[in-house]
Amino acid sequence: MISKYVKLLLLVFIGFFCLKPKINAQYGCIKNSLEQSYPNFTARLGIDLYYQNLSSLAIFTNLRITHPSPERPVFQLIHKPYGASVFDTVVPQLLNGAWISERLILITDVVVIRPVNPGQATISYPISPYCSPYSKVYTVISDEGVKSDVNFGYAHHNLEGSLRTNDSLSFPWHYNSQPALIDGPPGAQAMLAVQGNGQYQFNANAKGKYVYDIGIVGTTDSVQLYTNRLFITLIDSLDTHARFVANADHIVVDSSGSAALPCLLNDRSFGLPVLVADANTATLVQPPKKGSAAFVSGQLHYLRYANAFGTDTLYYAVCSTGNIQLCDTAMVVIALSPPFANGSCVANDDFLSGAILTSLQGNVLANDACQPFAGATVNAYTINHPSGTFTLTANGDYTFIPSSSFSGPVHFTYQVCTTVGTEQFCDSATLYLFVFPSFTLKLRAYLEGALINSTAVSAQGLPLMRDELRFNPLTQLSYMPKKDPYRYPVIAANGLVYDLSIGTAALRFAEKGAGLIFGFDSITSPSVLLTTGDNAIVDWVFVEMRDKDDAKKVISTRSALLQRDGDIVDLDGVSALAFPNTPYDAYYVAVKHRNHLGVMTASAISFQNLSAVIDFTLPGTPTFDFGITPNYNYTGLAQNKFIVPGYTCLYAGDFDANGVIKFSNPGDDANILTTDVLTYPTNTLFVSNYNAAFGYLAGDYNMDGKAKLDNPNDDQSLLLSQIFLYPINVGIVHNFGGMVEQLPR
Repeated sequence: MISKYVKLLLLVFIGFFCLKPKINAQYGCIKNSLEQSYPNFTARLGIDLYYQNLSSLAIFTNLRITHPSPERPVFQLIHKPYGASVFDTVVPQLLNGAWISERLILITDVVVIRPVNPGQATISYPISPYCSPYSKVYTVISDEGVKSDVNFGYAHHNLEGSLRTNDSLSFPWHYNSQPALIDGPPGAQAMLAVQGNGQYQFNANAKGKYVYDIGIVGTTDSVQLYTNRLFITLIDSLDTHARFVANADHIVVDSSGSAALPCLLNDRSFGLPVLVADANTATLVQPPKKGSAAFVSGQLHYLRYANAFGTDTLYYAVCSTGNIQLCDTAMVVIALSPPFANGSCVANDDFLSGAILTSLQGNVLANDACQPFAGATVNAYTINHPSGTFTLTANGDYTFIPSSSFSGPVHFTYQVCTTVGTEQFCDSATLYLFVFPSFTLKLRAYLEGALINSTAVSAQGLPLMRDELRFNPLTQLSYMPKKDPYRYPVIAANGLVYDLSIGTAALRFAEKGAGLIFGFDSITSPSVLLTTGDNAIVDWVFVEMRDKDDAKKVISTRSALLQRDGDIVDLDGVSALAFPNTPYDAYYVAVKHRNHLGVMTASAISFQNLSAVIDFTLPGTPTFDFGITPNYNYTGLAQNKFIVPGYTCLYAGDFDANGVIKFSNPGDDANILTTDVLTYPTNTLFVSNYNAAFGYLAGDYNMDGKAKLDNPNDDQSLLLSQIFLYPINVGIVHNFGGMVEQLPR
């Protein structure tokens, strides 16, 4: 049995005689001619440096790694002892700023020096018993291949994603399957399952921001070298109120020592309404350690200290725009590149949320940092995804048009590159998009004008309004506009123009929120106006969602269609009325019409109860009124309850659409009717008893498709009766001016 000591002597013999090292006669030291001429070397993170036979004239030696900053080591020592079957990681100890191997290294050991942080360090070891330690100065260049990730979703819903989409390293690696939860909502239960390839699934029972650290491990030896930080923000699927999210960013600072990053451009609301960062609120909450930083005109300016290397981190806080500011914090990771680095490109994840049926647009380069940035381009592409169509241009502009039925999260990756000389620097990132679904309203209302003198009833016994604007039995024509009359002028074939988009009417029917979405302005199919019976279309109405805390404030609107039986439906003529781009919340709900006074719920209706029918045709439905005022008592006068027993309807006669019904000058509605008749294109003699003023007219009180000024069956008499019979017109005077719309203004 050969003793261990004999083995060591044999190793020395082999090292000296068999390996035949080159001996410098002058110094008696072993030196490689290349190392003697070029003592400075570069390395990249994760690319191992191998040292074998550190000293050919010694049985063992020590390895010393010296780094000027004691914060974090530049290298990690890993070596495989002689005869061992696996690599053995040694965590060096710190001694006077140097990391020294804790064990003796035999000359036949395989020694691995692994760069784990950017910066400069000196590796020293004896090259013979007769020489001082021989040193190599290494500058470690960061791969900048590991960046934080974000994702967005609903609580109580599975969320999928990939960490690998914007991570790229130059050696075999995988993700640790045991993520560490760093922060999250108190008491929340969350589960994050990570696969080695970076794919993950997440589920949690509470809204808020979750922060995880996931290790990145070298595949060859299972040594963790990096940490990927994942930020996941969840909201409640039944509460789309905006949560403001500040997202992490990364930047490289080169030898110039300074850089500016528009990091606030990917800080925005997750939810509705869409909010962006208010640059005036941005402040540092944890300053960097290796440089100075400040926000200037919405950009983060960083200045590195002299001789600073490695990675620096800072945290900032910022709040949203809007009346009620929402705030969040985010980190910025700064990679300090060595002086000779001639280019870099760091792409940061982007995020944008929006409403269903609306296109999401932005620019992915807005918060990316390439050096030089001029000439940086994005690999352009277009993809037809089941969720919608995504287009990305070379200058970074993107457009996502969701499919009509799609809502939820979707993401797309992109690559940005910049060129220095003949060398190209590229990086990848992910654009996260979230499309919010719309909620729907089920509403019912009657218009007095279309209901008066109508004897028709539905199969269920409900009163039916006339639909003679849709199809006039006298002229065999339809006068119903195909486009929204509250937004566009209605121009008849004879040149007659009816325009609600100007003057007082424009203010009363101003579109907001969902009403501004493209496509919500026209009847979707000609077949809509061909429907007959109970569901035939009577006219367009205007629906408002008003702030739960301030009923004067309109949050979102929709122009909709009214059926004969009182159902208010979407522009396809059958569906419940959708309100995309509107936060799930409690609202006052109001229904208006172009020549009727509007009506509103007496209180804000919670989102959960909005799924039930709000039926303004029933007297028992609570509606808002002004109650007792200094001049009148409006209690119970929100609608007319005397047209059909057991039902209520909107008051007719507001021909000038100003929210007041008035018969006599000044500002009277009778004057509008007179103008409709006397200026009708075919009433060339300007006679007051003209009986052929057909069309879509403001003065058409009974909505039979005709405006008529004189008896019999004229609209003027109906208007006068409306004023005389109004309950608080106790004097029965024709110039009564107190018949006003019962809506807060």
